[in-house]
Order: sequence, then C-alpha cells, then structure tokens
Amino acid sequence: MVAKCQEHVQANAGLVHCGSRTSKKLWSGLQKARKAIGVDATSDELAAHMGLDVEDVNACLMFMSARGTSLDAPLSADGGTIATVIPDGKLGQDVQLERTANNEAILVAVSDFAASLNDRQRSILTGRVVHELIGNDKQCATTFGVTKQRVGQIEKDLRGKLARHFTASFGADGVRDMLRASF
Repeated sequence: MVAKCQEHVQANAGLVHCGSRTSKKLWSGLQKARKAIGVDATSDELAAHMGLDVEDVNACLMFMSARGTSLDAPLSADGGTIATVIPDGKLGQDVQLERTANNEAILVAVSDFAASLNDRQRSILTGRVVHELIGNDKQCATTFGVTKQRVGQIEKDLRGKLARHFTASFGADGVRDMLRASF
C-alpha cells in the first residue's frame, strides 16, 4: 500500500515555478522578516518589507509553508498511517473467487450453447455476438455467405436463444446475481 501511495505522489508531483529572485529572498530572509514584522505577518506585509512582488510572494509562500508528511507517520491516535487509512482498490479474495466461478460457469454455458448450433450460426455467434460482448469489433456481415439482413436476423435470433439458454441454465435470479457480482 505504501508503494501505491508513493506511486500516486510521484505521478501527481511536479515542479512549482516561483520567481527565482523571490524564492531566494524568501528562503534566506523569511525568518528575519517575520521576527521584524511579526510571526503572523501577511504576504502583503512581507512583500512590502522585503521589496518583492505580492503575487510572487503569495505563490511561493503557499509552497514554502506547506509541510510534507511521511507515509509511515501516524495520522490518528490509534496509529493509523496513510497506508492503512486509504482503502486498497483490489478486490477481496471472496469477490475474486465468485467472479472466477461465474466466468467458468458462463464459459461452460456458452460452450454448451455453441455445440447446439450449426456451423454458420456458430461462426456468427463467435464473430458477431461474442466479439461485441467482449468489446472487440464485430466481424463484417458479408463474410458469412448470406446477406447483411439475414446475418442481422440470425444474430438477433442467437441473442434471444442465448438469453433463454442462460435463464434455463442459471435461472433468472442466478443470471441477475452473476451480472451483479461481475460488475
């Protein structure tokens, strides 16, 4: 978890540009200026005292007065660190196991369904329906040896038959639970 936090910090960290004259003067003379003016001096008072531009002082002070925090430093009374406070984005083992079982059951159901089809229907199922379901481009309708309209009709029929096959295999509640667990 610490590595993930460090990775996030490195990905979102960058250089902050302040005027070099302003930043050098503030770095070397900020404590003296605060002793002379007061600890609670505003950026306007500091800029006037040090002869700097107010906007540059505001930009630099925002980062000079910020404190870094160690990822291992305790944040709360119970000793929680950033690594223990931020939840891990990984799925739990129980969820992973359920998804794996669902994937295997779906694979078996689709294989059983595909075995009951003729060659053209099976090729349309794999080239059009399955490709679309997994996010790939569909195979061109003209490659199946029939008209585009007929491929569309077969594809629509296969979708309905596949839905009925899933409902028969897992039950309506089972399909709903599998979908809910997968997403």
